[in-house]
Amino acid sequence: MVAERWLRQIKKNFNTIGTPEEYQVTFVVSKLEGGAADWWETLSWTMETDGMTWRDFEEVFREQYFSPSHKDDFDWSI
Repeated sequence: MVAERWLRQIKKNFNTIGTPEEYQVTFVVSKLEGGAADWWETLSWTMETDGMTWRDFEEVFREQYFSPSHKDDFDWSI
């Protein structure tokens, strides 16, 4: 699944470049394109996103881009 690969790559990038937790959401939002960028813009209008943690971002991202059955199969500790 594309969303799964994307999240894995983002986490790998965080580890590789040592992205501090407080900058992770800002970094990842800058990488969103197309429909994902539109989704984030809409989300930021409808809920408080300033100060959002990476864990919170992953939760709303999974709700948007992962099917219920696929959520159960993905190892989120990666």
